[in-house]
Amino acid sequence: MLLFPTISEYHAQNNMGAVKDLVPKSERYLSMIVFPIVLIMVVLAEPVIHILISDKYMPALPVLQILPFFVLLEALSGPYTSKLQGMNMPEIIRNRVFVMMVFNVSLNLILIPGEIKGIELAGLGAQGAAIATVVAYIVGLIYIRIMAWKITGIKGNFCIIFHAAAAAMVGAILIYASRIIFIGRWYELLAIAVCGVALYFALLFVLREFNKEDFDFFMDTLNINKMYQYIRGEIK
Repeated sequence: MLLFPTISEYHAQNNMGAVKDLVPKSERYLSMIVFPIVLIMVVLAEPVIHILISDKYMPALPVLQILPFFVLLEALSGPYTSKLQGMNMPEIIRNRVFVMMVFNVSLNLILIPGEIKGIELAGLGAQGAAIATVVAYIVGLIYIRIMAWKITGIKGNFCIIFHAAAAAMVGAILIYASRIIFIGRWYELLAIAVCGVALYFALLFVLREFNKEDFDFFMDTLNINKMYQYIRGEIK
């Protein structure tokens, strides 16, 4: 919500240098935040259903282990969709949605039903729908990244690789921990999730991908008192 008007203002001022600086930076912070949330949701999907929903929904476990990835893909697409919208190129955003829709509907027809008019298909049901959605968002991310690169030459932020690696390591550790520790209470689920996030940022710190400047940025963002003062108009 903040990127679009900011990029639009920079574009109106013909300040493309600021746009090229803002987009990779916002992509880095979004990636840094969303990767651990999605990976922890996927890894701890079973206790999440058991504790927060109900065991009767346990057959939907594969869906919960697949579908959260679309959140990650959409978050990584966000800076580029905001960039192109802010540069008055809504037709590219429209084309992205159309391409995603075609892939989603086509894959739904292949993956969800068991057969159509005697033609044997995958028959994956809800799991197939989740796969189709994630694949559509992968295609959407690739499309918007290519278009942004062709138009303005922004190649993206390669720090995402570090975020993915750290999240994967944390995911592997949590999978191992969940096999030897039974998570049966909400506070146990919260504790292991918090430990996972802490470990994730510790790994980023070791990889020199998380520093004091980043920490101060997050703390300033989470400053509820400052946010309240801003809403009341006491600070700008």
